[in-house]
Amino acid sequence: MVIHIGPSKTGTSTIQRETIAMEPFLAKDNFVYIGKFADRKFRQPTHAPVLLNHDRCFQEAATAWKQNHTSHFNETPCWKDRVSGIMKYYHKNTSIILSDEGYSYKSRFDNRTFYQLLSVAFEDWNVVVVPAYRRYAEWLLSASKEVNRKGCLGPKAPWKHNKGRPCMDLWKMTDRDRKSTEFGASYYKNLDASLPAWRESGFRIALLDFHGEEHLTCNLFCNLIPNTPNTCKECRKRPPNRLNAQSSSFTAYNDILFAAEEQGVLPDSMLQKTRYEATMELTHYHSTILGKGLKDLPLICPKPAHLDQLLNKSLAFEKMVMPTAYYLELQEVHRAAFWEIANEKKEFCSVDAKMLLNGKTSWREVQKAMKKSKEWPTSYY
Repeated sequence: MVIHIGPSKTGTSTIQRETIAMEPFLAKDNFVYIGKFADRKFRQPTHAPVLLNHDRCFQEAATAWKQNHTSHFNETPCWKDRVSGIMKYYHKNTSIILSDEGYSYKSRFDNRTFYQLLSVAFEDWNVVVVPAYRRYAEWLLSASKEVNRKGCLGPKAPWKHNKGRPCMDLWKMTDRDRKSTEFGASYYKNLDASLPAWRESGFRIALLDFHGEEHLTCNLFCNLIPNTPNTCKECRKRPPNRLNAQSSSFTAYNDILFAAEEQGVLPDSMLQKTRYEATMELTHYHSTILGKGLKDLPLICPKPAHLDQLLNKSLAFEKMVMPTAYYLELQEVHRAAFWEIANEKKEFCSVDAKMLLNGKTSWREVQKAMKKSKEWPTSYY
């Protein structure tokens, strides 16, 4: 039994969708995927949505086991019914894969005793728990982007004249969460919260490195999950994919459009499109047609001292999660990747829309300013 716990923003959707797409090859390896997004024909008979729930049924089975340690969880009728679906696979010598980032949040609600009892509940199985590690600074920025993806960058996000709101500032969100004593974000928990709880189970922990040399899903099936040669081979044939990946420039283009509407220079032809469509159009114009990016716009960036603070916390998280030898080897790689994102790609910066639009009386003038190759001044938070 493989339990992939995420957390969110570590490629979970990519792994889940790609695993489903390789279902025939999993079957050749005697594996079945019953995790998030799996077909109902796999999810319902196995009771996958509630299989790891700490509910009345689990408590009833746990109480019965505590009162008589020679008994088995399966002797409790409701629990026997719950695991009946996966036991059919067990008797066919078929392994199961569960994947849900929600398993990373269970630690908020469940105590250590629950995790300790999981090893009793699933004692028939060889259980491997797979948490995914992503560098904290990148993970935190991705979590901030997700807030905008579900808000101002969503397909139904309204324009200002329809009570729409501007995008949230990516750096301000990132820096706010960075100041927390924990390693999570406002809407997400990270491995500092989930790993200690899952370690209480006594299950084997196999850490999935988001930054590994292989594509994330292939890393899972070729290096972490044993005995999946057919799935591994098929995965390596497929082009790498990343669901929900997004550059900070997408927020920047949306900011420009929102500011242009406020200034009254956005033409009706743009306002007749959805805000999302207009953002896609401006993104295509600036990045694809002009071949430019975020660094070619006037920017507001975090001060170097604040970036240093974020990097130090990111390194501290890696030291906490990674084995010592592995951490020491990757410190410089981590630093180089961070400064590439910060200094080369300007991912922590936001566009200075006021400077870009200053003195402009038409959308054509705005586009002309975006087209010019000039050295824009940089402001700082």
